[in-house]
Amino acid sequence: MQTKTKPHTPAPRIIDVLQAVLGVIDMSNPEHETFADSAADCLDELLRHEADLRALLARAQSYQTPRR
Repeated sequence: MQTKTKPHTPAPRIIDVLQAVLGVIDMSNPEHETFADSAADCLDELLRHEADLRALLARAQSYQTPRR
């Protein structure tokens, strides 16, 4: 599910991570074709994207200006 992109262009990476998170939400829905009857399976899928999630969070936080 990785999108090849330039390191300074976060949009495709954001899309990849959001799709992964929504995929996990789908896994928790008994009516969805990807349903996984195991919280551990859902957690494993989220953990596969942990590094990207943390990197995107750090980048987003770097854009925040300190509030006074």
